[in-house]
Amino acid sequence: MESLVELGFTRLEAMAYIYLLKNSPATGYQVAKSIDKPNSNTYQALEALALRGVLVAGKGKRRLFRAVPYLEVLDQLEASFKERRAAAARELASIPPATSDFQVYTLQTVAQSLERCRAMLSGAQKKVLIDVFPGIMPHIRDDLITTAARGVAVFAKVYEKVDIPGARLVTDFREIDVPQKWGIQWMNLIVDGREHMYACFDVELRHVVHAIWDQGPYLAFLFHSGLLAEMVVDSLLGDIGHGTDREDINKTVEDFAFYDWDDLPGFQMIQAACRVKTNGD
Repeated sequence: MESLVELGFTRLEAMAYIYLLKNSPATGYQVAKSIDKPNSNTYQALEALALRGVLVAGKGKRRLFRAVPYLEVLDQLEASFKERRAAAARELASIPPATSDFQVYTLQTVAQSLERCRAMLSGAQKKVLIDVFPGIMPHIRDDLITTAARGVAVFAKVYEKVDIPGARLVTDFREIDVPQKWGIQWMNLIVDGREHMYACFDVELRHVVHAIWDQGPYLAFLFHSGLLAEMVVDSLLGDIGHGTDREDINKTVEDFAFYDWDDLPGFQMIQAACRVKTNGD
């Protein structure tokens, strides 16, 4: 019943619909008696459900109600949501977006955190760094693939085998199960050295342990440098452990372009802000 309430049913409507799924057709009196609710309230709920296409109602003095199969109801709800979403998107698109600020904001839910991650990836221009545990990867893998396909350099630290065409994947050089050791799921993302988020969830991805998001380029650039350095170390120690020759080790360092900052939007934003401050003084 709770799932129906979350879809917009009242508790009485949910009780009546569930009863009719198993006992159709039935009169309003039969429904009210079976779910132990007042007749008048039950009839109102049944009429409301019929108007929304959840029930069909017969004609005649002894009016019978029949539940519409639940898959049809869910399809109706999905179509209605898509229509309302499209209408809202058209209306909201005309509102100018607020300017960015450098505050650190807390993310409250797993869904909110995942959507923020997807939005950041869709806006990436040059370079994405992400450190992500296996439980989260299936939720954002397609977004990472799409980002890499746009020509954005994607560097991902991963903890199990995964295929992300166009991305540079880095694994932890230590022979330990890092996610198991922590007993959580995490996702750390820095985009273009100008925006970053860090999210830690419980293992089942049911609630947020800690999650923040910030558009401040200075902090983002610092964390960009730190995570990139960690990836370089992981890769180099992995190469050394596998007996990789010096030429290939040098190639690893070149691939990460550790000091290639000039075209990174975060670095450019920091420089621009410093010039404004200097000129203002």
